[in-house]
Amino acid sequence: MNKICLTILLFTLSVNTYGQYYDTGQDPASTRWRSIQTNNFNIVFQEGYDRHAIRLANSLEYARTTVPNSLGVTPRPTNVLLHNQTVVPNAFALLTPFRVEINTCPAQNSYAHDWMQQMAVHEYRHMNQYYALEQGVTKPLYYLTGHHSSTIMLSLFFPSWLMEGDAICMETAMSHSGRGRLPSFEMKTRAQVLEKGIFNFNKASLGSYRDYVPDIYYLGYNIVSYARKLYGTDLLKTALDNITHRPYTLAPLSRAFHEYSGLSREAFYQAAYDSLRMKWQKQADHTRLTPMTRWSKPTNGRYVNYRLGRYLLDTLVLAEKSGRDSYPKIISLDPSGKEHKICIPGYFTSELIFPRVSAGNALPAKQNSPGSFTMDNLTFSHDRIAWAGMMVDPRWKHRSYSVIKVHDLTKGKTQLLTSKTRYFSPDFFPQGDRLAVAEVTEMGENWLTIIDSYTGEELKKYQTPDKALFTYPSVSLDGQSVYSVVIGEKGKSLVEVRMANGSVNTILPYSYQEISRPVDHPTYLFFSAAYSGIDNIYALHKETGAIYQVTSSAYGAGDPDFNSDGTRMIYSDYTADGYALVETRIDPATWTPLEKVEDHSPQIWKDYVDQELGMMEDVNIPDSQYVVGDYKKAHHLLNFHSWAPISFNLQTFSLKPGVSVMSQNLLSTTFITAGYEFEKRISDGRFHVDLSYRGLYPVLDVSASHGVRLLSNDGDSLLRFRESGLMAGLHIPLTFLYHHYAFKVVPQAQYNFIRQEQLADEGLPSDPVNNQFIKSSLLLAGQSKKAELNLRPTWSQELELHYNRELNVSGQPGYLASASLTLLTPGVGGHHSLRLYAGYQEKRTTQYDFDEPIAYPRGYYYQTNRKLTSLSASYLFPLLNPDLALGPIVYIKQIRANLFGDLARGLAQNGQTRDYQSFGMELTG
Repeated sequence: MNKICLTILLFTLSVNTYGQYYDTGQDPASTRWRSIQTNNFNIVFQEGYDRHAIRLANSLEYARTTVPNSLGVTPRPTNVLLHNQTVVPNAFALLTPFRVEINTCPAQNSYAHDWMQQMAVHEYRHMNQYYALEQGVTKPLYYLTGHHSSTIMLSLFFPSWLMEGDAICMETAMSHSGRGRLPSFEMKTRAQVLEKGIFNFNKASLGSYRDYVPDIYYLGYNIVSYARKLYGTDLLKTALDNITHRPYTLAPLSRAFHEYSGLSREAFYQAAYDSLRMKWQKQADHTRLTPMTRWSKPTNGRYVNYRLGRYLLDTLVLAEKSGRDSYPKIISLDPSGKEHKICIPGYFTSELIFPRVSAGNALPAKQNSPGSFTMDNLTFSHDRIAWAGMMVDPRWKHRSYSVIKVHDLTKGKTQLLTSKTRYFSPDFFPQGDRLAVAEVTEMGENWLTIIDSYTGEELKKYQTPDKALFTYPSVSLDGQSVYSVVIGEKGKSLVEVRMANGSVNTILPYSYQEISRPVDHPTYLFFSAAYSGIDNIYALHKETGAIYQVTSSAYGAGDPDFNSDGTRMIYSDYTADGYALVETRIDPATWTPLEKVEDHSPQIWKDYVDQELGMMEDVNIPDSQYVVGDYKKAHHLLNFHSWAPISFNLQTFSLKPGVSVMSQNLLSTTFITAGYEFEKRISDGRFHVDLSYRGLYPVLDVSASHGVRLLSNDGDSLLRFRESGLMAGLHIPLTFLYHHYAFKVVPQAQYNFIRQEQLADEGLPSDPVNNQFIKSSLLLAGQSKKAELNLRPTWSQELELHYNRELNVSGQPGYLASASLTLLTPGVGGHHSLRLYAGYQEKRTTQYDFDEPIAYPRGYYYQTNRKLTSLSASYLFPLLNPDLALGPIVYIKQIRANLFGDLARGLAQNGQTRDYQSFGMELTG
């Protein structure tokens, strides 16, 4: 019993670190939903997507017979929601409430496996990890907290690197081409280990501002695959058993590592990476590097990528430059390394556009690394460059577009060529009048589409006989054909599509070999492949069909392009500090015929793939024809999933002492929290019910409350009132993108009814007072895209207006009017940020005292004034990047200093002037 109590205490201590529910966004209100009910899954999808949903249902039912086995769990039925109107390729296995959400649009850089089957294996493995946590002391914890039980056990004891490493092992074992089989997946870690050494475990798992650290997906896979090699699936089972039955040990995962290996978690990590280093060094010893000339300058330890090099002239190339300390730019570069910025392409990833979580927003789901939407191609012709970029629907997060943008080098202007399209990886025809693009429709149809490069008009569309996914289309030098790597049921194939008659000629048949990015040449067809166990560039002789290895890179090479006479090739070559832009001569005499190419990679996936049962391939997947039914939104509004001995406020996104119960439906359109909260400083406690309905264009918010509130009497004392309230409001959260800027517009209006009765024990009259008032506000915000290492966005502007007014007061009604402006600008040093704030408000209090939205100087709380002017300046900058571990619990990546000065002047109700000021420095780590 004491052990269970300790676990509950750990839950209470950790609840502030974990979101109470996950809101990935909503689909358009006009979406008509359908569903498939199988024995183990409830799959919900848009009307018209039936064929793909049935195929996914069969894939999931097959996964149900294989994926849980090595965890030793019996999973319960799982909800699956498909989003087919977004172009961001991603998926989530979510808690509170449990569900899987899959964005159905595949990535251009997908490996040789069907996208939906990839997601079925990977995300369903995560769900089984969650189910495995519902054992031992987690069971009584479930009765106390609902779905929070697994959430908290996960956040405390089951690290993300272990979750992802296990899921990647599963996807690799159950496919012929999972990430564990890809040289590109080990490339970043291999370069780091061989060039910079093995980082300590804290740095590898928690990251660094000083050095680039490959993320937890790579870390987790390397540790879990090593554990599987030595102990099969037993170590993970033991870890889960320790977590769920012995969490009171505070380090159940470390105990599992020690039990099997005699090593601590950190020492086991070191052993795994020592083993990899020896194998990778042996591979490096067999690699004879291609002679090359580096165009991009060395970065002196900064992580910078130069990708997609394209010749403008024989002595000038275009490239995309990106790094941790700046957002992506399109630049020109000469052989000396001199750079010139051409333009900033805009948004390409599934990152949060506005990272601030404001009132009324749920905590967004963790942004996954795989499938992030990135620039997939850069093409040049006749002084114009083109690429595909992301545009978002202003209101619906699960509707987005991939549009074609064209930049005119002579005019220096960028044109949005298409809108509301789903075009990817454009490539110009030789005359520059047309573009070939890969297209994926909302209903999952795959096309090679030809568009006019001046008007965006669709001219022609082509499909393969098996309706495979086109990736990286590349126009031939004569403009008569388009080459593309297509992904179908049997892997990847390199094809040629003839423009005249639409015929599809197979150049390389389907296989699970990783190939991508074909580029035409007068004699050869070049492409990227991994035949040698390292991503390299290969050439296929167009007359003989012979294939040759062209480059021999230490870690990985790709993105080839050729100068005007085809004698030199620019390409990207990976290093521990990112991709460098390099050039080499086209010399077939130095190339290696494919039959002589040797693979010296460690192929660690061979150590564990036989530990799993079955492969996720069509021959094993059933072909059941499930009944598709309507999914009525009105019938699925409620889904109470969690409760907690703590109060969560949906409107303010705050946690307080108390109790609460929560509901969120599968479509994430209806959110309800109800409970009792206590905060001694402002109340003696209150009951509340909050509802937010987000399924319409305006968001509907309704709340009701009853309790005791403490209010200032314009002096130093506080008075106690019994207060009952009702609120009904609307707000419209809108987001717009323009180049690398994001803009938010949020108008809001509320009606409030509050009944207050001063308590008799105050010795004052206690006649009840009924207050009715409206609250209105407008938020206008804009900010530039934030680089990874920047502490704040480089530029940001935020204007916030409030107007509140009483409705039922004779004479002059009470009101509050305020305006505030916040500006962010760059500081004098790298990653420094200056924040300026100015606010002004006036209010007249008759019956109800409105809360004041204008910020007071730091250190002042619960003030009230008739007028208030507030000014603030703060300067935030990184002080140290120590990468310092203080024992097993604390790891300091960065120490930041924030210098601030706050001034305010208020005019009290009695006419007294009050000055407030606060100056100082904050240190955070």
